[in-house]
Amino acid sequence: MRDYEDEPAFSVPDGADWYGMTKREYLAAMAMQGLLASGKVKGSANVAAKAAEYADALLNEMGL
Repeated sequence: MRDYEDEPAFSVPDGADWYGMTKREYLAAMAMQGLLASGKVKGSANVAAKAAEYADALLNEMGL
């Protein structure tokens, strides 16, 4: 898997400083929201781990 720490989730004008969310962080947050709403995953560590797993799977599937 590539390193996503430096890739912004949203567009940034050329030459602009960027201090926002990465693609991985954004996708993990969306996955976490869905997991919490479903009520199927219990425990904060489990929710966080599953959300990161889903975010990584989506990024890998998209070839990013």
